[in-house]
Amino acid sequence: MKTITVYVLPHENLAASQLKIATFIGEEQYSALKETYGGKATFLPSVAKTYLLKKFTPNNPLFYGPNGKPYQDGCFFNLSNTKDASVIVVADQECGVDIEGERNMTPGFQQSVFGEVIANEDPIACWTRKEALSKAEGTGLSGAPLLDIPFKKGLSNYKGRDYFVVTGYYERWTISVAIEGSEEFKIQFEEAI
Repeated sequence: MKTITVYVLPHENLAASQLKIATFIGEEQYSALKETYGGKATFLPSVAKTYLLKKFTPNNPLFYGPNGKPYQDGCFFNLSNTKDASVIVVADQECGVDIEGERNMTPGFQQSVFGEVIANEDPIACWTRKEALSKAEGTGLSGAPLLDIPFKKGLSNYKGRDYFVVTGYYERWTISVAIEGSEEFKIQFEEAI
């Protein structure tokens, strides 16, 4: 069984390593991000995304698919942010990743996105699987009505294509990865800094 690595970047590590990050991504790019996002809640996720892309993907130009999913020639990857962490997964096929921290999923919310109240499983895990699968497909959550996007672990068929979806837990976060195809895999976590 193959192993997919999810690189995790807690934003507290990012804040503590600003000089190292600025040097790695380049002072000019770091300064541009700080000028654009400094003081806003989006600053650390923007720096994290830039750092993760530069560290874990080839130095190829970045393109965007018709639905806004970033890609590079010959490289499949996906990013996700939550308020206090960012992740990237790089795979040999289309992939999607989602990270969530603690979240209040009321029965009404669960009914609206899953069509049921989740009783035997962590609803946050179900949510991250739904989002990871929709990102692997390339449209994200806007690509179909929420109720149409599968949320089960393991093998799912979505829009005529197979995806294998795995969920894991790292510190205080729930993280799911979806890879196109039916090949089973496991995930491991590694801190990005």
